[in-house]
Amino acid sequence: MMRPLAVLLLTLVFSPALADTVVLKDGSTLDGTVVAQNEKFLRLKTDKDEFFLWKDELKEKTAWDSAIAEYREKAAAAKAAEDHRAVAAWCREKGLSEEVRFHLEEVLRLSPADDAAAAELKLEKGKDGNYVTERAAKEKQGYVRYLGEWFKTEDRDKFEKGTARVGKAWKSKADYTRAVQAEVARQAGVREAREAEEAQKKWADKTAAEDKAIKAALGAGYRADYVEGYLVRTDVPAADCKAFYRQIAAYRKQFIRDFGRDMGLRFDAPINVYLFSSREAYLAGIEKLDPSSSNFASRVSGFTDTNRGSAEESRIYLFKNDNEKPDPRSTLVWINYTSTFMHECFHFFLSATTRDRQDNTIGIGLNEGFASFLEGTVFNDKAGTLDWGRKNALRLANGRDGRRAIDLERLIRMPSKEFNGVPAMTSTALYGVAENFVNFVMYDQKGKYRAGFLKFIASYAQGGPGDPEKDRVKRLEKFLGAPLSQLQKECDAYTATRKE
Repeated sequence: MMRPLAVLLLTLVFSPALADTVVLKDGSTLDGTVVAQNEKFLRLKTDKDEFFLWKDELKEKTAWDSAIAEYREKAAAAKAAEDHRAVAAWCREKGLSEEVRFHLEEVLRLSPADDAAAAELKLEKGKDGNYVTERAAKEKQGYVRYLGEWFKTEDRDKFEKGTARVGKAWKSKADYTRAVQAEVARQAGVREAREAEEAQKKWADKTAAEDKAIKAALGAGYRADYVEGYLVRTDVPAADCKAFYRQIAAYRKQFIRDFGRDMGLRFDAPINVYLFSSREAYLAGIEKLDPSSSNFASRVSGFTDTNRGSAEESRIYLFKNDNEKPDPRSTLVWINYTSTFMHECFHFFLSATTRDRQDNTIGIGLNEGFASFLEGTVFNDKAGTLDWGRKNALRLANGRDGRRAIDLERLIRMPSKEFNGVPAMTSTALYGVAENFVNFVMYDQKGKYRAGFLKFIASYAQGGPGDPEKDRVKRLEKFLGAPLSQLQKECDAYTATRKE
């Protein structure tokens, strides 16, 4: 005889094998495949793990809640084997794989030699000519079917007592809530990265049409290479670009992870990069591509043009001035094009977030200091990661000496005209001074000032509150939580002991 409906419905689950978005009570979402449900739990398989969600913690009803009335009516009316076969067919149309299994097993319970039902369940005939269902075998061993899985009775009871699973681990409700929140955050990051990737592809497709014009202007040797988040137009041989491309891809990912998220900013704008094989090609190329750019010929190894109306149109210009064959006219012969890229890319990021905000300007000293801090990065080729700013001994030995004394107030208040108008060697010293202060706030006092300094930079971002006082010193003191006199004293002590 068929079991009572109340018992049947305790064991049945509605399991659309479809990708779904589950909305939690706080409005956050989880993407995955709904494997099974009952009145109390929803079993969701994500691309990383598996979660049994409490139904009373969901904000919106699911497909199971919408369809359960119709299913209960059909299940209650099924008496004979053919009735259950018809219900199985209906469930199959709805994508309810667990219910299909249950009703085919009911067919075999009522008609043990039914070949069609057995074939779909992939069962082999026993010696007596009948089929033994998995349910019959499992129940004989003391298992019960619950949420699409076979459980020992005591494990099934854990659910009823308020414990659930993440993957194969049983957790209390408090621990489980934390695990769900961590998965929500992880999926949000994945979606964010996917959206950025889609935006970059759309941009790349749009700019692909420009390639013909670029080649016509610069010669057939130029090509366009698509690197994650960048369109690099270059005449440097492809083999020579491999290391550079690995590093700029790592830079984008790691910068966004290590700094962008700490600052609460998204740097997902695509970047146009022009990498020239020599200074001569660099000068000739910029003259054709961007004749309105001022003072480009005086740039040591590259610059950022961020005044073209939109982030997508902005450009970074570099030329290959590497350590093996440095340009003899460069006062900073140690610079290579990867380091220059990291420096210029920060200017691009900062410009992209502060565009159209006339009241927001971080100040040339700290702008160049943070860019130089990032420029002093060592790439760990084996790990594929970047070590921000601290270990590039070659830089420190050739001009950017991190132990220079600092007049902090002058650095913060210095106007762009003064910073850019000094002789080259004095300018080099200023870069070193600025970078040293950034190293101080990022690393001294066990990170005491790091978060505040990143928030200080973020406060200038587009959509931020602006700077009504127009006083960078007061603004910096506010975010670092210390008066300038204290910062000066601590920075002097740090400068005197820095050994890198």
